Amino acid sequence: MNELLFENNNEIRKSENGVSLESASTRSIHAELRTQSDTKLGSFNASVDYVDDSNPFGSSTAERVRKIMEDSRKKTIVVFLEMLSEISWKDFEVFLSETEKLSVPHVKNMMKYAMRWGCGEMYCSDEIVNYPKSRKKQSVMNCISKLCQYFDYTYSTEFQAEWIKFLHQKRQTWAVASVNVTPKTKFNIYKNWSKKQFLDNCSKLGQTKKSNLKFSTWVKFVYTTGLRPDEAMRAFNEHDEICDGKVMELFWHRRNKHAHAVYCHPELHKVLKKHKFHISQNSGSHYKIVNSRTVGCEVRFLRKVNFTKNCDLSVELANFMQGTASSLRERVYFLGDMHKLYEKWVALDWL
Repeated sequence: MNELLFENNNEIRKSENGVSLESASTRSIHAELRTQSDTKLGSFNASVDYVDDSNPFGSSTAERVRKIMEDSRKKTIVVFLEMLSEISWKDFEVFLSETEKLSVPHVKNMMKYAMRWGCGEMYCSDEIVNYPKSRKKQSVMNCISKLCQYFDYTYSTEFQAEWIKFLHQKRQTWAVASVNVTPKTKFNIYKNWSKKQFLDNCSKLGQTKKSNLKFSTWVKFVYTTGLRPDEAMRAFNEHDEICDGKVMELFWHRRNKHAHAVYCHPELHKVLKKHKFHISQNSGSHYKIVNSRTVGCEVRFLRKVNFTKNCDLSVELANFMQGTASSLRERVYFLGDMHKLYEKWVALDWL
């Protein structure tokens, strides 16, 4: 007698000799599934279209994807250039100064690159890739980035995301330092730096012209305070309002840049009280007069020298004056100890 078995809702009959037989309904279902599977596999192979056996992903598929990406980027570039041709430079300048809160010299520099040199036309182009690494290339890339941010902010576009993606694909970095500049070479620069030579250069600068006396005083001011050039310019101009004769309380914040409080050297304090110097930030004349040729080093390098000298007195004091304090005590409560350490700070032989 044949024995009937039901397994997974499929009817299977076993004959007397032990050979299993599928029912007609089961055979039709299996045939239909095989047909559907062959159809899906055929459509998949047709979509992939393997032409080159050495390329496991299929050369045709890679070419289609690359063409789609290139067409999309070309459309983005066309739209960007059209919007750039109709941009309002006045609104762009307001965006840089008020929304981005850039300093006046930085805004002036970005406007010069955007308007005079037309850096926006290099957006996602091979021209920026082939441009030699330099400080100018960094300014060009920064200018393009600011233009993208302006369009994204004003018109809700995505130019900045496409720009960053393009830079990553082309392996373009923002660093402009030479390959030979390493932490060791930076330390050698400080080791070879001469305070005597620096002060002699400042004295010569003040003797060349009567108007240059304020610039030589400003360089010494940057050296003794350790402030960034923009912050030192503001503190230099507002000295009489913020200085009590020993300490200048600033507590300025610009994004992630902080300036808490710094000492005022007694010799510089007397000079500033007497002459009432003021340097315009808009003209940028201080960068033309004060540079590595006239004082022997870059102005921003003096901040590193100041930090190293202050560490001889107190590391906490150095971090606080540099605006890099991390703990709550260093940011708030260390100000009261600055008056107690003033005499020791002057004894470090600054000038």
